[in-house]
Amino acid sequence: MSKIPEYLKEEDGAIVITLAKPITADGTERKSLRMREPTVGDLENSQLVNGTDTAREIQLFANLMEIAADDVRGMSLRNYNRVQAAFGRFTD
Repeated sequence: MSKIPEYLKEEDGAIVITLAKPITADGTERKSLRMREPTVGDLENSQLVNGTDTAREIQLFANLMEIAADDVRGMSLRNYNRVQAAFGRFTD
């Protein structure tokens, strides 16, 4: 596995993502998000989402971080790239 970026921290089988700037998720300001390790079922469920590959990825990430998909859509691209990097830690 490659070196983990400073904004990611492995913790109890999950990854804590320190955001570049806070977001509001479920009405609460968050400076970090916790992503649990995905299962095959999570991947399968994301494939059931109609729309683009990006829409399916957004739904998968929202599920893994237990926030609404619209909260993921509202992220800056910089924060979204950090979320993608966290997901990549589970797939390499």
